[in-house]
Amino acid sequence: MEGSLRQIVKEKGESAMAEYIRNFNASVKGVALQEPQFVSQDEVRVRVEFVYSDRNESQIYFLQRTGARWRITGQENTEGVKVLVPYGTPVE
Repeated sequence: MEGSLRQIVKEKGESAMAEYIRNFNASVKGVALQEPQFVSQDEVRVRVEFVYSDRNESQIYFLQRTGARWRITGQENTEGVKVLVPYGTPVE
């Protein structure tokens, strides 16, 4: 995963990558994490749900322990879910 991100930075430039990340995160209203599921002693799978005003989207991240650090080694997108009541709707 690190290699593919470095390739994007090489092709697009650091400022374009930074702008993409800022724009992507600007619309996120909240983030929810499920408890990590161990795949092996040094690998975990974590479901991360991003809350937007009109939908929720989940991604699965795979992390691997390298010494004392955990690194993201992969990611899968799952289907988004349209919400019935948009985030931030006043309660009456």
